Amino acid sequence: MESKRVFVIGLDGATFDLIDPWVNEGRLPNLKRLLDKSTYGRLESTIPPITPPAWTSFTTGMNPGRHGVWDFFILEPNSFKKVLVNSSHVRSKRFWDLAGERGKKNIILYVPFTYPPQKIEGAMVSGFPAPSQGEYVYPKEMNEELEEKLGKWWVKVDVDQYGDSQEEAFLEEIYRSLEARFRVADYLMQKEWDLFVFVIMETDWVQHVFWGKKDQCLLPLYAKIDGIIGHFMESLREEDAILILSDHGFGPIRKTFYLNSWLREKGFLASRRQWGYSKESLDEGFFHHRKGSSWVKKIRWALSKRNTGIDWRKTQAYFNDTGSINGIRINLMGREPEGIVTPEEYDEVRNRVIEELNSAMDEEEGRKVMERIYRREDIYWGPYTKNAPDIIFVPDSEYTLHGRIKDDILKKSREGRSFHRLGGILILRGPGVRKGRKIEGAHIMDMAPTILHLMGLPVPKGFDGKVLTEALEPEVVKMFPIRVEDIPLEVEVPEFVVEGAEEEEVKRRLRGLGYIE
Repeated sequence: MESKRVFVIGLDGATFDLIDPWVNEGRLPNLKRLLDKSTYGRLESTIPPITPPAWTSFTTGMNPGRHGVWDFFILEPNSFKKVLVNSSHVRSKRFWDLAGERGKKNIILYVPFTYPPQKIEGAMVSGFPAPSQGEYVYPKEMNEELEEKLGKWWVKVDVDQYGDSQEEAFLEEIYRSLEARFRVADYLMQKEWDLFVFVIMETDWVQHVFWGKKDQCLLPLYAKIDGIIGHFMESLREEDAILILSDHGFGPIRKTFYLNSWLREKGFLASRRQWGYSKESLDEGFFHHRKGSSWVKKIRWALSKRNTGIDWRKTQAYFNDTGSINGIRINLMGREPEGIVTPEEYDEVRNRVIEELNSAMDEEEGRKVMERIYRREDIYWGPYTKNAPDIIFVPDSEYTLHGRIKDDILKKSREGRSFHRLGGILILRGPGVRKGRKIEGAHIMDMAPTILHLMGLPVPKGFDGKVLTEALEPEVVKMFPIRVEDIPLEVEVPEFVVEGAEEEEVKRRLRGLGYIE
């Protein structure tokens, strides 16, 4: 295609389940105006639909087996030690790297897992879960420029600081964060660029906590974002393409399924009593519960950790504990630190777990707990597939998963809580894009090749995603056929380790959002 600028807004966790009714009611006029002139529809996320693999698949055009990011943590080989994932763990070029190689200028703002920022042709501000301290801007001197022009421009939100009685304070912090990010984006938008990517995380954070208060808490936030979208639309050129997407959808959860408890009941896992508790577990209790929680509640949480020990000598399978990923690992000899399942037994044990998991029922509701179950090689491919859990699954839409071992296997969740869904949003407008057309079958991996094609650039042969030609006018597809080239995609980046105070800060934020224990 002819070279054009592409402007991307990412709305983390945005869903048409919220947007459609509010658009129809006239509450989101700018999104309504955009949808009328766009190709739009459901955007399928990664499995599981969580931030690390989803946004990384968006930026690389690849499945997790090829870009290497599965969750918020990775396990060190033959160890239970967890390492926070950061940009150095992404094993493939991002689409802005490919654009930069062709001389295009990029402004990349707040995209998750871009900390620490890598060198690009343009400017970058790292995204979630970047700590508040550290070098999160490229080039470094841009930090001084932003401070000079905007004053205090970096705002972090620690969800765990706010208790249930501090709803107003939490929302005020969310709006401060959104306003600060918008000011940065609005300022940098005035510079020269060919590709502009701006991710808004606040949608995800508020939906996790306030799904049960849609009109009171979620609608005002979406209305504010609708105004931001309208501002940007007025600032763009007529020939610019605009893409709005989310990394996954959202929906209510009614029950928690304690998977390691279930594995214990089925004989795949054994637990042991741990009568002592460490200072670390007590400290975690204080970090885990928000301000406003009683000391008794915090101490009880720490004491409850006594009963979560796994007896590895008698355990064949366990729920993967690296953040949010919905996966089970086989306790394989030679791979796991205390593995007992031999390579010869591996397939038989995995098949038995899958068979039992497929039959897991919520007897009270009369429904299966799991919607989809996969062997890892069924849905991932590439050199890093070996690092994935052995069994991957998607629970029924109203169930969430937890790794703690409890007496109860199923427990009702707190009222008004929500979690991720597979279906995100896709809205694409621009010259040559079909208007008022609903698209089906789009996947988040399709975004990178589609963006490059819209910019008039070649698409790497090695992408797993495809250009969404069905979103384009047929004559445009004929006039500007896709150029596929054999472009190297692998990258070698020196490993960066987030540790110390930075690591603790990131963990606190993840706990506050319910991503980790």
